[in-house]
Amino acid sequence: MKNKKIDLQPANHGGKVMGSKFLKICVAAVLIGLPSMSIAKDLDRMELNVVAGVSTMNQYLLGEKPFYETVIVEDSEGAVSANVTPLDALNIGGTDVMRLIESCATDIGTSAFAYFGNEVPAASGVDLPGLFSTLDELRAGVDAYRPVLDKTLAEQYNAKLLGVWGISNIMVFCRGEVTSLADLKGKNIRSYGTMLSALYEGLGANPITLAYAEVVPALERGTLDCATTGALSGNVSKWGEVSDTLYQLPIGPSNWFTAMNLDRWNALSPELQTFLAAEFAKLEDQQWELARRENIEALSCAAGKQPCTLGVLDDMTVVAFDEADMPAFREAVKTKVLPVWFELCGAECEASWRGIVGPLVHGG
Repeated sequence: MKNKKIDLQPANHGGKVMGSKFLKICVAAVLIGLPSMSIAKDLDRMELNVVAGVSTMNQYLLGEKPFYETVIVEDSEGAVSANVTPLDALNIGGTDVMRLIESCATDIGTSAFAYFGNEVPAASGVDLPGLFSTLDELRAGVDAYRPVLDKTLAEQYNAKLLGVWGISNIMVFCRGEVTSLADLKGKNIRSYGTMLSALYEGLGANPITLAYAEVVPALERGTLDCATTGALSGNVSKWGEVSDTLYQLPIGPSNWFTAMNLDRWNALSPELQTFLAAEFAKLEDQQWELARRENIEALSCAAGKQPCTLGVLDDMTVVAFDEADMPAFREAVKTKVLPVWFELCGAECEASWRGIVGPLVHGG
């Protein structure tokens, strides 16, 4: 995703001052620590500034928003609170969130590893399109690769990994009819990362990198033929109103993550670190379970059928992926996606990935 410039000068953000002024506050917290107010659980009192995920996604609406606004407040008996703003409300890209964390312009941020395929290749090692076909496979990959993810975020962005979770399977929303892999050739398809673009190029399509918020008008105008995202994410974001076909291209599920400024994390008391680690572990489990529910409902919502409690009823044609196309798809993953990623990632990164993730992937 092409990075947008971020103004890190003081700006109003959820009632709090962001940017350079907040940076001074954050540094001060690192130097002198947080004021202590002992309550039950012996937690210091703190208020977090958070840039959460996309406002229309269930992971935000049913997960992050209540977590920050209610769950951590109640679980800490009022010691911990948060000011939360979804990233699309700030009109920034996924990689920009990490710059906000790195500069201490926010304490905590949520983004997707797929956005970092070019900038920090190692971060997308378990988020390559076509790598895993189920949430169980993806979570096994995430659990195995987590130390690499944690180290990568710390070294590249001075960030502490707090949680990782999957979203519903990535699929393709298209204008008009799409019935097979061959129908994607020549189409302008919204992509969101280097590796996904490599896959589409390998399939003969034209990948267009476009911010999430810009997809609906682009489909409506016809400058895009198709667009890619989580099946239920696109549903709740009204993509079904400007497209006709939901094509189950086996890109697999994707994952999002939450991270905290590492200096801010290190300045916390051991009690607060233990509390937050436990809270984010619970949020992570909840988000994985939500993704399972989404996968069940995504197809029925798209087709205008029940169950559809997490999305909206559309009137789309849902097209299953033809297994006869699988050899060509797997070939594109093997010859287009992995070589591009290995070249970006480097020999040491590739060797690490082959030892940790390789054995979990189809065909080893």
